[in-house]
Amino acid sequence: MRKERGELGEDHEFMTNDGKVQFAEGDRIAFAKTDKKQGMISENGKVISDRKKQGITNGLVGTIERIEDQLITVKLDGGKDRRLTFNAEQYDSFRHGYAGTIYKGQGRTLDDVYLYHSAHWKDASTYVALTRHRDNVKLFVSTQVTRDDADLARQMGRHDDRRASVAYATKEEAAEQRGERLIRAAFEVTGHHAAPIARLTVIPHPSLTWQDFFSFCSKLNICSAIVYFLVCILKHDQLADRNDNYENIGGKLNRQKETSTSAVDTA
Repeated sequence: MRKERGELGEDHEFMTNDGKVQFAEGDRIAFAKTDKKQGMISENGKVISDRKKQGITNGLVGTIERIEDQLITVKLDGGKDRRLTFNAEQYDSFRHGYAGTIYKGQGRTLDDVYLYHSAHWKDASTYVALTRHRDNVKLFVSTQVTRDDADLARQMGRHDDRRASVAYATKEEAAEQRGERLIRAAFEVTGHHAAPIARLTVIPHPSLTWQDFFSFCSKLNICSAIVYFLVCILKHDQLADRNDNYENIGGKLNRQKETSTSAVDTA
């Protein structure tokens, strides 16, 4: 289409990672691999002397200004007047830059943005895609993927809560966390200060066997073990209520500890 409108120059064929591709002056071009040893960048007509700012960076996009044999000069996008010249025989990780993924578009700002919706969109993709434009944004949707506006809104607002396995506690870790809430509640109920908690090495699940319970108590100092034992037996119902309000209890215990520490320092 741009060729028919006379917006592009003569075609030149280059060997790229994707095979033989034709480019012309006026074409949009994108770079898909970082290579700091290739390419020369100039700004305002002067070559940048800082070598750290030289070379090709993955994600650069621009418009081809000149093609001379295997040398291609590209006016890079952005507010600065920057140009990149590279040898297509030495660097082949480039392609047409008329479209890109939402991931590649992060951090960029464009005057006009055209979006093609897919079934894989979620809320994070929607946020990035709809905040790239400066003036206009147009969204194209296939009726084979989305039935109506309500279905489109649901797809674009889906939350992806998948996480790495390390974000989840194991069975043993979950038991320790539940036990920790109980022991913190125990100290709150009995009025004991939270400092002994810092000396705990293992926190058990409250439903462990007697053998496991005594094994746990053996790892506490004697006062902590007695408190834990008595509270589990005598204040079970009150502990259950306190356990449900763990967040409030934790904040109160921390404030008590800070107050106690400040008093000691003052003394």
